[in-house]
Amino acid sequence: MEELMEIKKTAMEHIPAAEGEIQDKLFRICDLADSLMMSKSMIDPELVKRYEEGE
Repeated sequence: MEELMEIKKTAMEHIPAAEGEIQDKLFRICDLADSLMMSKSMIDPELVKRYEEGE
């Protein structure tokens, strides 16, 4: 979670200086980080455990 917040913070710091497509991609990175942070609470830990064990 902390890594996602750091990624978003870094992207947001660079948005004002970026132009065009780069700026659009930075906004998309921020949106993706937000989505991942929101969905983290909905992830089933048992499903992750089974996936990691190769079931």
